[in-house]
Amino acid sequence: MAKYDVREGNTTAAGAWGELLLLGPETRGRMAVPGGMHSIKQITGIAHFDAADASGGIVALRISGLKWGNYETILTGWSAGTAVANGAEAKCMRPMTINTNLAVVPGGELIIEAALIGTTATINSQNIEICFDASEGEKRYGFIRGIQIAAPGTKTAANSDAISATAYGIKIPSDAKRISSLIATQGGVNLATASGGLAIFYLSGGLPDGDFSIMAGGASILATTAGLCSGYYTSDQLQTSVAVSPGSIIQCWAETMGTDWGTVEVFAAVEMAVS
Repeated sequence: MAKYDVREGNTTAAGAWGELLLLGPETRGRMAVPGGMHSIKQITGIAHFDAADASGGIVALRISGLKWGNYETILTGWSAGTAVANGAEAKCMRPMTINTNLAVVPGGELIIEAALIGTTATINSQNIEICFDASEGEKRYGFIRGIQIAAPGTKTAANSDAISATAYGIKIPSDAKRISSLIATQGGVNLATASGGLAIFYLSGGLPDGDFSIMAGGASILATTAGLCSGYYTSDQLQTSVAVSPGSIIQCWAETMGTDWGTVEVFAAVEMAVS
């Protein structure tokens, strides 16, 4: 029978990992893997942002203490309201559920952290729910890459991770056999009027069957004065089985298209499996 546990916490600035140690008003500390549980089958997350002018970006998630190392993924993208346009617009994020099969050690301790990517002047709260299972887990890797794009129509190398602009391409681990899932999303500060467009994420190199591209999101900004489109951008997890070449480098790229719609972060989470 599966067992669940939740941690939450607040993040106030971009560019750093912050540990989630709360459960409601109580400090619970790090999450312990229940006895008899050998895998994480699902990670479900939700986020909240206090209203602030001209803020937006991506929420990244990292889990450490797994049987085979760390795992990084994406929870959501967001754009906050502004006083000059959509500051009073309500927005509700639907929970993001990530299906996986990460191996854990019964009785071990997990470190759950979140990081903000992009422009922020607000308090962000994250709630992360972990679903443990008694079945054996696998060795899986989780990477995130993305880029901040200021103008549409230019394919740009996505060399950033959650805290660094110089992460560059993804080095495929020597034992990885395939990309098992992908999550692509966008977020950012959309300060143009009557604008909008689409965001695309590309993977090239290290893929013996050729390059790969997926949609990351879209936006339509309808403001009578310069403002931004307030809301959340949550993408579904794409389950796949794309062959990789161990030891090679996957270069990631991103692009926005349409009428200039401000400063946009375009990011993807790439999960690799060894089986």
